[in-house]
Amino acid sequence: MKLPPFIPENRTSFQRPKIAASVCPCFATDTLAIILAMFEITGTIHHIGETEFKGQSQFPIRLFVLKNEGNYTDYFPFELGGEKTTMADGFQPGQVVTVNFNVRGREWNGRWFTSLAPFKIEMAGGSDGPPPPPPPAYDEGPGEDDIF
Repeated sequence: MKLPPFIPENRTSFQRPKIAASVCPCFATDTLAIILAMFEITGTIHHIGETEFKGQSQFPIRLFVLKNEGNYTDYFPFELGGEKTTMADGFQPGQVVTVNFNVRGREWNGRWFTSLAPFKIEMAGGSDGPPPPPPPAYDEGPGEDDIF
């Protein structure tokens, strides 16, 4: 598969993204193509921030930082927004996870911003979500009904 020119062929720090392309029906195919890119990266959780509330609407935002070690150590700050702020609950720094995310960009007052917006976080190896908690320890010692 030939990648668009803005995606380098020689990736060393994370996997080649899964690409899904769609074309806006209001323009000719050769004039404008809107690329929707979904990416996947596996790395170690470096930091999970507390939920903060931004702006006048008090929109919840939570920072989630993934560390990826290849030729160089890279840090990827993800923004969990709205109801997705709970996606990081149960994970701990140091765990190896796989994150599926979209790249988003926006303009505000003449400034441009790019953010990484995860839609799925799972333990590396394919299990969704954090590992289940261990069962509670229950030991009341020897009793009358124990058979020796």
